[in-house]
Amino acid sequence: MKHKLFIVTGAPGSGKTTAANAFIALRTPYLAFDIDWLGVVGSALAGRDIFFDSSTWEPYGALWFEVLHSVYRNGRVPVFFAPNDPSDFERHGLPDWCDGVEWLLLDCADEVRRERLEGRVGWTDAMVEEAIGDASSLRQTITTRVDTARDTPAQVASSILSWLETLKLETWASHYDKE
Repeated sequence: MKHKLFIVTGAPGSGKTTAANAFIALRTPYLAFDIDWLGVVGSALAGRDIFFDSSTWEPYGALWFEVLHSVYRNGRVPVFFAPNDPSDFERHGLPDWCDGVEWLLLDCADEVRRERLEGRVGWTDAMVEEAIGDASSLRQTITTRVDTARDTPAQVASSILSWLETLKLETWASHYDKE
C-alpha cells in the first residue's frame, strides 16, 4: 500500500523543532519526527557530521524514509519535520511506498530568522545568509505556510493539525468520489 508523506519544512531558524515539540504536546493520532533526532547517532554511524557533510544527506534521508515507512506499517501516520524542499525529492526520487508529498512551510521574517540563528553556537554569518536564501527558495515553491514569528508554538502546532485534518478530509472525499 502506498502512503502520502507529510512534511513540515522550513529553512534553519524557522522553528521546526519548537513546532514539533508543541505538536507532540497536542497528543494527536499523528506521530511527529524531527530530522535532527537521529543526527548524533547518524553522525557516529557515518563517521562524519551529518549536519554539515552533504555527502551524508542522501543516505541519512534514506534512513528516515525507512523509519517513516515503519510507522505506516504499524498503522500510524508520521509527520516529518525537515528542511527539505520539493527539488530534493525530484533529484533523489521517492521511495516505492510513497504516493506523493504534502508540504507545509514554517516561515518567519528574515530579521527574525537572522536573530534566531545568530544565537546558535557555531553559526557563522555565511551560514545565516545561506539559511535566508533557503527561506526565500522555499517561499517560492511552497504556498501553504504558517508564520512562526506571529503565532505561538501552540498556535503553530494547532495550525499543523488543522492542515493534516484538512488533507485527511480531502483524501477521504477524493476516495469516496472514485467509488
